Amino acid sequence: MPLIRNSRVTAAGQVFLFLAVLSTKIYGQERQIVITDTPRPLAAAALELEHKYGVLVNYEDPPYEYSGDMMQYTPKPGKGAVVVPAKRNSFSISLLSDNTERTARNADFVSSAVNAYNALENPEKFRFVQHDDVFTILPTQGRDRAGLATAIQSPLDVPITIASESVSLLAAIEMICDSINAALKRQTVVVGTIPTNLFLQRQVTLSADNTPARTLLEQILPVTAESDIRAVRYRVVWRLLYGPDTKVWALNIHIAQREAHVPGFRQPMLTPIR
Repeated sequence: MPLIRNSRVTAAGQVFLFLAVLSTKIYGQERQIVITDTPRPLAAAALELEHKYGVLVNYEDPPYEYSGDMMQYTPKPGKGAVVVPAKRNSFSISLLSDNTERTARNADFVSSAVNAYNALENPEKFRFVQHDDVFTILPTQGRDRAGLATAIQSPLDVPITIASESVSLLAAIEMICDSINAALKRQTVVVGTIPTNLFLQRQVTLSADNTPARTLLEQILPVTAESDIRAVRYRVVWRLLYGPDTKVWALNIHIAQREAHVPGFRQPMLTPIR
């Protein structure tokens, strides 16, 4: 089994999600998840769907430019304060689906989360797209510096061109971020926290001709790692998080995991989703 190690931690405002407070209530076949005390409720919902149901959900932040959408946060006593997105209104997700087919059921769950959030008075609005069995939650509306509602587009929508080249997956991620920055003529996206060793071991052929950056990411993921015994397939998801202090997005990628009951342990343990 290959060694997996995360690295490339960036500024706190870009990778910090806050520990969302979640509670779950069950009414017959309906499960209701309540999410509170977090600036990124849909990111918290995506993680809950991943851990509880094995749903693969990417999440992408809007830019936070209006002062009312930011707050000061001190990670540890004695440490300097950082600027992070302000906490948003609590919301609940009712998970009830008549679909027995897994991907259709998962689409219902993601739709429920996005619709529940958009029904609130939060300034951000989102939509979701589906690629095979993976869902991506995208921002569509935010606020400009004056506090006015404005339509927005994710940096991963930017079309990029890259000459065909065989590189490590780590290098491919870096090249995608660099190409976005070149297309926008400013530093917009940086590599955040990723499973570095795993991405170094995997070789991919990267090629793009005016292709949206997100499409290119979808093409090179998931990850297959070779061991001495067998090939191991890892499903991964990303979090594109905006740092209000740095004014850039960090592309964070983690191995998707789902709760499973393991013999000898009372509590469910997180195991990789294959």
